[in-house]
Amino acid sequence: MRLLALKTLSSILFLGLMAYSLAGFADHRPNPTSSPSLSSWYASVRLGYGFKPTTRVDDAVQAAVGARNQPANMTLEYGSSFVYGGAIGYLQDRIGVELEATHRNSKLKTFSTSNEGDFTSRNGRISLTPIMLNFYYHFLNFFQGHANLYAGAGMGLAFVNNRIDVAGNFPNLTPLTSTSYTGSLKSHSFAYQLILGMAYQISKSFSIGLEDRYFVAPLDTHWQYDGNLTVSTLIIPDSITYRIDQYHSNMINLVFTYYFS
Repeated sequence: MRLLALKTLSSILFLGLMAYSLAGFADHRPNPTSSPSLSSWYASVRLGYGFKPTTRVDDAVQAAVGARNQPANMTLEYGSSFVYGGAIGYLQDRIGVELEATHRNSKLKTFSTSNEGDFTSRNGRISLTPIMLNFYYHFLNFFQGHANLYAGAGMGLAFVNNRIDVAGNFPNLTPLTSTSYTGSLKSHSFAYQLILGMAYQISKSFSIGLEDRYFVAPLDTHWQYDGNLTVSTLIIPDSITYRIDQYHSNMINLVFTYYFS
């Protein structure tokens, strides 16, 4: 995933440099007929695609029958998702700062433990709503100031909703044995991201851009879900606890920006 992020970032930078070469020159000054004022408030909307996130799971424990606090050695995988959100910011010459909110919702793809194997019914999701403070630097203008490359970084707080509804039959444990866990828990986490993009100024008030983001949230939260262990007709309360040590994902966004002056 990190390699994919680096490749995508390199591609955006390469496209920008190619455009610069084709234009024949670089002008670091904004074109007054196409660029917003050197000091301008702006609002932007982001629509994008978040590639399959990587989650690292630690401290997975099951309250199994006759073996309390039994290590689970869990595997947890989520799918790709759409990303959407918006921001309000201020641009001063080459430097921009903004407050941004986005949302992503990834479906649970794999839920397995060393004790029970892969659960056959998986209906969980993990959703994140990060509130981020981003800083940008526009470091190269080309096409007579109509387009520019920019880099940025942001940090903030990610609000997390983690839901699972899983079940499976495990005859290798005991004949007619099944396990299920269900629940929805909320938490929050520090988050940060790295940004590289290219924007094209359609008019003095509007621009459209393409950017790549690498987002990281070290969740470090213990999630405990209650369930049942069923042996034949005997139903025994059970639970599983695990900690998602880190969540990170690479995202590609389209950015639509309106400048107020």
